[in-house]
Amino acid sequence: MYKRQSPGSTILVKLLNRLNLKLNDVIINDENVKNEQILDQADKLSMNYKHNDVLKLLEQIKEPKIKEQLTHYQFLKTDAKMWETRNYDDAIFGFNQLLLLHNEDIDIYTILATCELGVAYGQKKDTDKSNFYFDQTVTLFNQFDINKNVFWSLLIIDNLAMYFSNNNNSKKCLEFINVGLKLAKKYGVANFVDSFFYLNGEVLEERGDHEDAIKKMLCAW
Repeated sequence: MYKRQSPGSTILVKLLNRLNLKLNDVIINDENVKNEQILDQADKLSMNYKHNDVLKLLEQIKEPKIKEQLTHYQFLKTDAKMWETRNYDDAIFGFNQLLLLHNEDIDIYTILATCELGVAYGQKKDTDKSNFYFDQTVTLFNQFDINKNVFWSLLIIDNLAMYFSNNNNSKKCLEFINVGLKLAKKYGVANFVDSFFYLNGEVLEERGDHEDAIKKMLCAW
């Protein structure tokens, strides 16, 4: 007879990711489950821009042993610190460190880190470096299944749409706006919909389509 064994934590997390499940859907009273629950809570706080609360919540986590959780943790902590302190140099170091540690694994958090590097350099008015990381974000994002993590996918789409809008590339901006609106409608997610409509209105106004621009602005409002 074969001896039955439970999968190790790393294998279990990978299986759950494939099945689009969370650890706490299948097991209880495990440190990895507690970490996953804290990270989920931190996601929700981050979604509502409560960056100081994110940092306080993450203090409950010792550095995760599971690679997927570690990437998630490192992204949330670096991102929250960036927006809480506006210290873009430290954020750039933190995001680059995350990418170096996980350079063989492309997941939503490594794509987010790449995107936020574009944002950070944009805040520093370093256009060339900002363009480089946004171009990298587009390449990586095109390889990712946006249905796996809807909120973070919408955040990336919103940042890319704003990036192309700021660079006067209305065609690419509208492409990402349409992808974002379609994804938001599919899953009934309101996040960023106002931003998509507002950007759409700006593009239409620049094209001289004043009437339709007003309609999009009213949708955003």
